[in-house]
Amino acid sequence: MAFAIIFLISMSKETAESWLFAILVLFALSGFFMAIFERLGIVKMVYTEKEKNGWMFGIQTYVAKQEMNLWGRAFSKKYYETYLDERS
Repeated sequence: MAFAIIFLISMSKETAESWLFAILVLFALSGFFMAIFERLGIVKMVYTEKEKNGWMFGIQTYVAKQEMNLWGRAFSKKYYETYLDERS
């Protein structure tokens, strides 16, 4: 991480902005692909009991319920097991 920071500081402003934008786009794409992979059943999220009582899990459960109401159970079984079966 320190190497990356020194690398960005040593660049010109325009070059550093280009690299930072590219990194931002890569982070956004990684989140996008994780969401797609989760719905396809390639990736399964695992939560502790403490995390299941948190606000983030609540938002994810709400989204899963809304998706199920819109499209039925169109996504993988693992996806619905993670968010709906235990709490519905």
